[in-house]
Amino acid sequence: MITRYRNTGKKKFEWIDVINPSVDELKIIAEEHSLHSNSVQDSMQPEHLPKFEWIDDTVFIIARVYDYVSSKDADTIQ
Repeated sequence: MITRYRNTGKKKFEWIDVINPSVDELKIIAEEHSLHSNSVQDSMQPEHLPKFEWIDDTVFIIARVYDYVSSKDADTIQ
């Protein structure tokens, strides 16, 4: 599922929240934002460290957030 949050004011901004994406959905997002396939693959690895990349006019961020509600064995990708 893909949810988009957009600000269309003076400073344009888009946050893309992706939950359980299909391979096709990931390809679409990568193409729309000229993301390298390695960046997208990195975001799907639960053990990947947080990351900040500035690519042309796009900022790509992988953020990890502690989830105190989930069991110890749970993996989440934020």
